[in-house]
Amino acid sequence: MFRIDGPGATNDNKFTEGDPANGARATVVTEQWLNAVQEEIANAIEGEGLDLNKQDSAQLKGLFSGRVIRVGSVGEGFANVKAIDGFQYIPYGFYENTPLGMPAFRFKGSYAKSMHDGFNFVSPTVPPISQQSGASLKERRDNFLAGAGETDPSGNGVFVAGGEIVVPEYYGAFGTGSVGEEDDAAVYAALNSQFYRAVGNPSATYLMAGQCDVNSQIDFCLAGAAFDFQLTETVAAFYVKFDFVEIHGGTITVTGSGGAETGGNGHSLNCITSGVQLTGEGWKNLKFHDLTVTTNRTDAGAHIGLMGECSRVKIYNITAPDNPVAKNVIGIEWGGNAGGSGDTGHPHDIEVKNIVVGKFTYGGATPLFGFAVWVSSAFNVKIENIFVEEAYGAVRFYSGDKANDFAPARYKDLVGTGITAKNVGIVACIGRAIQVTGTGNSTTTILDLPVKVDGLQASAAPGSADARGFDGEQFNGVEIKRFKFSGFRFGINSRALSNNLVLQDGDVEDSGANGAFIGASGSECYNPILRNVRFKRNNQSGGTTVSNAAVRYINTTGGGVIGCTFGEEGEIETQKYSVYFEGSCRNPEISGNFTWDHVAGGFSYIIGGTKDDTQINAHGRNNRSAPGVANHASAPIFDIQTDGTRHFAADGIPGQGTFAVGDKVWFTGPLATEWVGATCVTAGSPGDWKRFGQVEA
Repeated sequence: MFRIDGPGATNDNKFTEGDPANGARATVVTEQWLNAVQEEIANAIEGEGLDLNKQDSAQLKGLFSGRVIRVGSVGEGFANVKAIDGFQYIPYGFYENTPLGMPAFRFKGSYAKSMHDGFNFVSPTVPPISQQSGASLKERRDNFLAGAGETDPSGNGVFVAGGEIVVPEYYGAFGTGSVGEEDDAAVYAALNSQFYRAVGNPSATYLMAGQCDVNSQIDFCLAGAAFDFQLTETVAAFYVKFDFVEIHGGTITVTGSGGAETGGNGHSLNCITSGVQLTGEGWKNLKFHDLTVTTNRTDAGAHIGLMGECSRVKIYNITAPDNPVAKNVIGIEWGGNAGGSGDTGHPHDIEVKNIVVGKFTYGGATPLFGFAVWVSSAFNVKIENIFVEEAYGAVRFYSGDKANDFAPARYKDLVGTGITAKNVGIVACIGRAIQVTGTGNSTTTILDLPVKVDGLQASAAPGSADARGFDGEQFNGVEIKRFKFSGFRFGINSRALSNNLVLQDGDVEDSGANGAFIGASGSECYNPILRNVRFKRNNQSGGTTVSNAAVRYINTTGGGVIGCTFGEEGEIETQKYSVYFEGSCRNPEISGNFTWDHVAGGFSYIIGGTKDDTQINAHGRNNRSAPGVANHASAPIFDIQTDGTRHFAADGIPGQGTFAVGDKVWFTGPLATEWVGATCVTAGSPGDWKRFGQVEA
């Protein structure tokens, strides 16, 4: 290509029309120049692999569609570049002289300038960062992101970022973790852009000075980055307020002071929160995983909290390091009915898996918090693989203060159901390893909470005088199997209205008092069953009364102790009594149990305190003890025979209870010339009895 140099051309190789009146000739368009122009254009078209087309007069124009213009930076360059539809504009970075791989932008003349957010949409009439007000670069950046100083607020025409992934640095994040270079505005903008995926910088620490709301669908991969929230108000770190949000792959830390959580697992003070405690609103299809989370905020409700109608949520691969102040690691809790009006919202269809907790020693005023996982007034919750080094407890299941009193009709019969836990372990339990409580503070409604736990291993923390392995009251249908409780005051403590409880295939050892204390004064428990449980070295406190038995039942109806063993072959035992049913129990079964040893002067199986406690109406068979170990004492242990008669041991003829002809009592410890036992000859209450089998002198 060359500039025109034919006759009549100007000295600087420009065309002229000439001046005939003065004899000045017009510039001659030479064949060389025309051919050069033609070939330049033809070569450009053919150089793009296109054939020249005589019928297409827009081939050259098409070459410029998609052409690239380099821009110095997002924060400065777009204010000075010419906007051409179809061209691509690629900045070197967000700031001048800070190279960063950036996506291409295109100018959209029909887009409103009010869409400006500082990266995804950039208005060329927003003053650049260098012209924004503010004493620091952070303040000028934040003003630019907010569109401060827009000179054409009602106009159209913005530069729009392309690509599929955004990083906080695209919005000017510093990632240094330094005071004065906080990144909350940049991170917020990245998470609420049009992009469906955001990625952190693996080497960055993003210092956050305020709550970061997530108001749009996003897959946010922290990519190993650390997010350090220094909060001074009652706010959360990440507050998720949209469906289909995923946060994963990094560290979230909350520090600072000020603000206090007034609810259980409420939305404030948490590392991640979704749902609204006051209204019961919630969001669905959320994932929080592969995160390390921690907070130093006193009374923080939970590290990750779900409130109200949150559903179809998966939380997995979470690590919570040592923490003395936060209440729970994972909090799942109802919400709504604020002020006593409106429905409550209930979390449901939740999966919690692979949670690792360090020393989590919350010191709250009441023993309600300090658990790895807290579930309140929810349904269809699956918990699996929970490991806790030290905490008040591993998992708590709770009805919630209002139970299902204000649940919408579709949930009434669902709240509290479908809850399972599998493979739960706590090394040093301060309070309650597993706790189930079926009624709350503002209701008389008792939820069944038929929780199913499979695989549980828990040890009490040294010096925890009142720690318990399983603790519960006011529920119906709890089942726990494959468990081991070591060193608690009570390995198992099931209290008032604990109905249809089953604990089976487990071990209870080294309890300070009872290995299992079932029932409570003044309120019956129905059908509590211990089956195939091994009790060893319980009664470490050295109690000498029947109240210190390895298994103690009080005020129960039905249920029983079946197939359990007490002690271990060849080992000296600390328990003085294996099983004790108090006189307030009715119709228990005691069958197939075996006692290896107990403290001298004790007995293996005791039903009631005296022979007059036969209204217990116990039944069962084949309860044995090792040779030389006293088997039974006091009131009867019934053994139902094939003919339907009952045989039992007691220290005399029963004074009350209902008996049939053929029932027999075997007297405990008959001496010479005394009778071996008695048989009922006339049915009644207690009927007519005759002694038999006089012992020789």
